[in-house]
Order: sequence, then C-alpha cells, then structure tokens
Amino acid sequence: FFFFKQKTAYEIAQRLVGSEMCIRDRTQSTWDIQSMKAPQEKGESWDEFSEVYSSFAEPFHIYIADILASQARVDKANLVLEVACGTGYGSLTSRQLMSKGVGYYCTDFSAEMLKKFKERYVAKDFLHNPNNKFELSLEEPKEKIIPKPCENKEGIAVRALKANNESLPFTDSSFDSYLAPYSLYHVADPVAMIQESFRVLKSGGIASFGVFGKEKASPFFTVFPEILMKHAAIHKISIPKRRSYFYLGDNEEGLIEMAKKAGFAKVQCWHVPLVYPFTVKEFADFMFFGKLTFKDAIAQFPVETQKQMRKELEEISEKKFIKGGERMEFDTIILTCYKAQQFLPQAFYFN
Repeated sequence: FFFFKQKTAYEIAQRLVGSEMCIRDRTQSTWDIQSMKAPQEKGESWDEFSEVYSSFAEPFHIYIADILASQARVDKANLVLEVACGTGYGSLTSRQLMSKGVGYYCTDFSAEMLKKFKERYVAKDFLHNPNNKFELSLEEPKEKIIPKPCENKEGIAVRALKANNESLPFTDSSFDSYLAPYSLYHVADPVAMIQESFRVLKSGGIASFGVFGKEKASPFFTVFPEILMKHAAIHKISIPKRRSYFYLGDNEEGLIEMAKKAGFAKVQCWHVPLVYPFTVKEFADFMFFGKLTFKDAIAQFPVETQKQMRKELEEISEKKFIKGGERMEFDTIILTCYKAQQFLPQAFYFN
C-alpha cells in the first residue's frame, strides 16, 4: 500500500468536536503524545447506550468483525482476545472461523453490554452443544489471568469479562489473535491500548483494529453537524468540545507509526467503507438517541427546536441518501499488526 507523506501521529493537528463527532475546533495545530489523550469514558455511559447500540449499530458491524477475525487468523489460533466486544454480534460471527478447542476471551467495560452479550449467546443456542462453555464476570479481575484454551477439545470456551483496554487483566504473551472492533479512537490513551495489545500477544501473534477512517468519506456522520451548528448560532448555545472520533483515521501513517513504536514488526493499513441500510427515520433516531452521535448536544436545545432539527435532518437525508442515491456510509480503517517479521506468524508455518 502506498500513502502520501503526511505528518506523523506525534505531529497531527489536534481535532476536537462537541458531543457529536464532526464539529471541530482547529485552534490548536500540534499534537504530541500527551494531547492524544482524552478523559476516560465511563462504562455507565455505555450501559445507557447498550440498547441503541444493539438495535441500530452492531448488526451492521458484522462485516467489519469478519474482516478483523480473518486478518488476525483466528482460524489458526488457540487463544483469542476480543476487546470492546459490545453485545456479541461480532463475536458470534468471528467464532464461526475458530477451530475446536479454542479459548475465546471477550472484554468490555460496560456491564450492560456484557449482559446482552450473554443473552445473545444463550439465544443463539451456543450452550446447546454440551462441549461448549460460557463464563461471564461483571467484576474487573484484581489479579492477572492466565488464559487457557477450552478444556474440551471438541468445544469452544467463551469467557466474557469486564476490563479496560488500556490495562488488560491478562499475563504477557498469552494470545495468538487480538481483535479490537471500533475501540481504539474511544479510549483515553490509544498509545496505551496498542501497547497492551502487543504485550498480551504471543510472539508471532496478530492484532487487528477497526478504526473510524476519513471524515470526508463518512457522510453518515457529517450530515447533521451543519444543522446543529446553525441552530446553535441562532440560540447562542455553546457545544462542549471533545476529541473527534476521526482523529486517528485521518492519518494512516500516524496509525502505522503508533503500532511500530509499540513494537509491532509489520503493520498493514487500508480503508473499507461501511454502508448502513437505514431508513430516513432510523437514521434520524440513531443521530438523536445514540451516545456516539448527538444526544448530549441536542438536549441543550428547546423541545421545539429539537423537532425542527429532526425535521430538517429527515428532509436532507431523504434528498441526499434516498433520492440523491448517495451511500449512507462511513469510512473504516483496518489496521493489522504482526508481532513478528514474517507475513504470517511463526506458529502458523508448517514444516
């Protein structure tokens, strides 16, 4: 893959947004390691978002989950770790690629996400196979865990637990594969998260990340900010600023550098569009009620203004995505990192 020369991850322009992810303050022009950090998100806020996420967003992330699982070669792994596993849609599809006897560890720092994760596995008849095993822990471990494959070589052991991606509760060099769907840009310190992925991987292991890509190629998240800011100016409402969810994906070279500084010997990076088949109403619902989008900012406006903004959003979306034929998409970067010089991990070569 070829990329034009850009600034490195330690020189990228800092980009901040309001409660939504696409309204920026470009007053700061430099970005070092410290300015990459943001306040730690709380699991409780994701608890509130779990129902919306499960209903609206996660079913359409299966496509990305499959890519991450195949890139991390879970089909050859004995031990797999998925961080920010959400409510389980992705892990259910990833599991189909795995061999019998695998130990599949899934973490999230939202207890409600993990509860829905368990419900989904029970509903999908995972435990109807007596060889399979499922464990759930809603308390963060106080000591490091030594991951183990499934005791029954004819089954799969899924162990879901509460954990922080920046400080994982696992011993060093434990996993063959590491999956991180749509998480790296959320954490307070992405450098720490990548370093943790390197730490818990065995020599020859592979980490694969899904990251929000380029903002300009993501009309799904760029339709509403103009409406919001227009009404913010009218009502003299100040939108709180925070780091953009696109701040990593707008620079592939910076992502690659972060991974290599963490110790990865080979890194690949490319773009994949994710297209949502939402109706106009579903799209407006997600923008208005989703934690990741505009809910907090919208709450500052009078009720009548909220109704007006929603009406404008539906009209523009109808014109843009339905009649105009533009795809309701956002850009995703796939980042695959190898803890070995070989194109494939050492353990996957056959003599």
